Amino acid sequence: MAISRDIAEKHGGSISVSSTVGMGSTFRVTLPSICDQGTAKTSSTELREILQ
Repeated sequence: MAISRDIAEKHGGSISVSSTVGMGSTFRVTLPSICDQGTAKTSSTELREILQ
């Protein structure tokens, strides 16, 4: 987990975790998405749809 956190932070991102007893844990890695004009290529909603 520490290695993953370091990689995310070096790329300007972060890692967070939420956990529910008996249900498991969810780890979220957030990284910036920048195109040539300096604006986001894909919104977080679009990414969730792509990854599902």
